[in-house]
Amino acid sequence: MSSSKFSGKAQELKQFLKDEAEQISRKVGVVQRRSKLTGAYLVQILVLGWLAKPEGSLNELVQVGRDLGVNISVPALQQRITERTVVLLQELVTVALKRFRQQTRLPQAVLKHFSAVNIVDSSLIHLPDKLRVHFQGSHKRRSPAEMKVQLSFEYLSGNLNAVELQSATRPDQRCELPVAWATANSLTLMDLGYFKKSHLADIDQAGGYFVSRLQTQTGLLAQAADDDLIDLPHFLSHLPETQGEVKVYLKANRTFCVRLIYARLPDEVVAERRRKAKLNAKRRGESCSQRHLDLLGWALFITNVPADWLSPQQIMLVYRIRWQVELVFKLWKSQAALDAVGYYGLARVLCQFYARLLGLILFHWSVTPCRSIPSGEISLPKAFAVFQRFALRFMDVLRWHGRGLAHLLERIDDDFRRFALKTIRRKSPSTLQLLILSGA
Repeated sequence: MSSSKFSGKAQELKQFLKDEAEQISRKVGVVQRRSKLTGAYLVQILVLGWLAKPEGSLNELVQVGRDLGVNISVPALQQRITERTVVLLQELVTVALKRFRQQTRLPQAVLKHFSAVNIVDSSLIHLPDKLRVHFQGSHKRRSPAEMKVQLSFEYLSGNLNAVELQSATRPDQRCELPVAWATANSLTLMDLGYFKKSHLADIDQAGGYFVSRLQTQTGLLAQAADDDLIDLPHFLSHLPETQGEVKVYLKANRTFCVRLIYARLPDEVVAERRRKAKLNAKRRGESCSQRHLDLLGWALFITNVPADWLSPQQIMLVYRIRWQVELVFKLWKSQAALDAVGYYGLARVLCQFYARLLGLILFHWSVTPCRSIPSGEISLPKAFAVFQRFALRFMDVLRWHGRGLAHLLERIDDDFRRFALKTIRRKSPSTLQLLILSGA
């Protein structure tokens, strides 16, 4: 990346952490009178402080404030952790998700036909019991309070499309992110939790494509005019091939033709899947139907991607990309401590969440341009450790009105490329390597 681009990024970052933070803080009423702890300083203390030390106390954040040239006390900072500060950070997250996006894309290989590859997934964060009135747990009686984080992640560019919070009791099927980010020639990858026939039709109507595991209770027809549903276990058991595809119609929308991709699983995998299914059913006081056990012997997907774009083997490979969002959540929780919640009130919990999330948005924006470079692929955990190391240096630069910020961003980019490369595994290639080989 050229020095002029780093200068542009520096200007963008400075405007966000200083001017925009101050402007929004005044709009939402965080700053109502002249104070040495301005809205911009408050945002920088929370975001950069919790980026450098994700589980830092307010006492440690006060020390961060001192590094910024703001001498405040712990009670003074505590008084600023309010509902209005939550709104301030929420609005900054909305702005950041729109502003901090990169145009750099991974080598497209087998994904060359798609304008975007959107992965939607969710993760739970356990909260103090006293917050159950705001965020009810997934098991109404037995579970403590839980907050569900819904994420739409664009794989090709590495951009975060959207992040939403909701109670754990709200099913993933009701999440609108798969449809909201479906555009012409985009590809959406979802797991079974998001399977909803109307959403698949909406994505198709928007000119987009999807790959999803099949919800095996879905009514399928061999022909649009058929009255009888396909007996899926019987149909699969009489197939001569162990892997392939057939065209089917969804009973709910007889004009909607999709490809059913199937692959017989190895015996040891089937045995383990059936063992787990029986164990889970026993815990619920139920038993597995023979139909369910039979279908556990197959990997089943449906898609509207044209057959000349992706073969059945490529469909199953592309679906593996979904694992990338799991790696994002793992980073967010294990290194950025997004799920580390003390016994605090709602305002403190949400301020921590949104401040940490802002730090992560800035990280993804910084690392995306060098995710895949001639010398190799970037490891997100290694890269975040590099970015974290520079968090406190951002404060020094901001204290001097952003002087030297472009050089700092250039240094971070250089350290990404030097110290954050994945270890090469020739016997176990990465997902990107497999995609490139598959599209060769």
